[in-house]
Amino acid sequence: MHYLMPEHRVLSSLEAEAVMNKLNLTIEELPSLVHADAALEYLRRKGEETPINSVVEIIVTRSIFSSEDSSEEGRTKTKYRVIKGV
Repeated sequence: MHYLMPEHRVLSSLEAEAVMNKLNLTIEELPSLVHADAALEYLRRKGEETPINSVVEIIVTRSIFSSEDSSEEGRTKTKYRVIKGV
């Protein structure tokens, strides 16, 4: 995994349901992430499962130099995507 690649984590179905309820979204409203994505391939090489229609949490932390807020919390953004076959 490249050091600039954000952290990816496949959520369990209970975690995904809790996130969808919190954000007041349905899984169909999430942007898609192709199953052949490099980050998902990396997770599979590590032995993690990446089933189709699973929700992926992506945690992006910007560098201190690109943000006015120097705290890690202020530089961190969480995104959610759903894994699609194609």
